[in-house]
Amino acid sequence: MQEFAEFGCCPAVRAGPWSGRGDDEHRVLAWHSSILHGVTLRIAGPPRHATGGSSGRLWAGGSLTLGGSRSRQAAGKNGVERYRAAVPAKSLVFSLCLDTRRPWQDVRSIGVAADSDGWHCIYVPDHFMPHDARNRPSPGPVLEAWSCLAALAVLTRQVRVGTLVLGSTYRHPAVVANMAATLDQLSAGRLTLGVGAGWQTNEHRAYGIALPDVRERLDRFEEACAVIRALTRDAPTTYHGAYYAVQDAFCEPPPMQPALPILIGGGGERRTLAIAARFADAWHTWATSSEFGRKSRVLDRHCEAAGRAPNDVRRVCGATVRIASAPGQTVLGTDDDGTVLGTAEAVAEAIDQYRQAGVEEFIVRDDAETPAAEAHDFLLQFQAEVVRQLR
Repeated sequence: MQEFAEFGCCPAVRAGPWSGRGDDEHRVLAWHSSILHGVTLRIAGPPRHATGGSSGRLWAGGSLTLGGSRSRQAAGKNGVERYRAAVPAKSLVFSLCLDTRRPWQDVRSIGVAADSDGWHCIYVPDHFMPHDARNRPSPGPVLEAWSCLAALAVLTRQVRVGTLVLGSTYRHPAVVANMAATLDQLSAGRLTLGVGAGWQTNEHRAYGIALPDVRERLDRFEEACAVIRALTRDAPTTYHGAYYAVQDAFCEPPPMQPALPILIGGGGERRTLAIAARFADAWHTWATSSEFGRKSRVLDRHCEAAGRAPNDVRRVCGATVRIASAPGQTVLGTDDDGTVLGTAEAVAEAIDQYRQAGVEEFIVRDDAETPAAEAHDFLLQFQAEVVRQLR
């Protein structure tokens, strides 16, 4: 399974015009921000083994010093509000998680089709080989997530792009922050950065990448979230934690979005949801509608403990969806391989149960076993026959 407050100053940066050209478009993005005076924030959090420049209490296991201004703080808040406004109250949007086991030409064609078919976001998972239940190295093609997402960002115009989710064990959080800032530029402000603690054992073993025990992994993940959020919203940033440290660090050019949306993935109720309550703009887990509703209520309590309003964190779930041509029973899976199966009417009824459980964004999982031509037909059928019933 995947593992995944508000404070406010801003990137103290200055930059010139940037331009990027995709196969079918040319965008020129120009922006400029004045150098601003730095401030030191004192943000409460559980002190652990860290030292640093802030005289306040430690935050996410470390001390944090930020640069910025109140005007950028307001811009960041407005950025979060704009992100949430993409899902009107009591409404539901639909996104697609592409299966990167597909050949690139299929990933590209399905992603471009989703851009014109009314989908909210296209996500890619972050893996390097297929999963193996016995944790053995597993042969089989898997496209690297960030390379795919960068290409999709310049091939599309309207749909948001995101990761579901980046494993924090694979990359230093300061590198992730800079990757995200650049991709937000490439996409003209359409990135949702999904992050998680990491979990797939076989690829860690095969590539010699350390996979710490769950406690340390979540400690590292909590610090990584603090670093990423600070660097993408506030600069310069100084952070000293038990596992990560950055000193007077900038992230330039910063993201196009004043507050880059961070999605945290994972269902662990004690640690992961507590981390999401502190750092996430959106939270995702794969679950049945009833299980999701229960976990969402746990997240509400964590948000209240962190001093955030529960509706500050968008709720995201989903499933594999199969639309049958004949009447049949709707089946809701109970784990990460869960499927919603039935006629269009039955599928719409099942998805409505997710909406009643608090889901604001429903992600449909692509499957590489489905031929690309059928996947294209499904995109249209789902919008025409299922989404129509849920509006």
